[in-house]
Amino acid sequence: MKKLLIASLLLLAFVLCGCGAQDPAETAESYVGREVSELIEAIGEPNESFYQTSCAMADAMDGFLEYDGFTVITLQQADSETVQRVDIK
Repeated sequence: MKKLLIASLLLLAFVLCGCGAQDPAETAESYVGREVSELIEAIGEPNESFYQTSCAMADAMDGFLEYDGFTVITLQQADSETVQRVDIK
């Protein structure tokens, strides 16, 4: 009986071990409004990035961080850079 219980628990642990893993795009979406540095710490550096003068705010830059399958749009100001939205490709 003990062996069956242990085997069942091991099987359950094996099946559930991947349940906490989130898709990087879903993770990025959960970082909207937060610092870009926190996002990069969570999902890694983008494949490429570029910036342009912001059309939403004076003295700011819009950032485009390209990942596999999605783009993170940021707002970079003098003292911070925050995640604005995530566009899924």
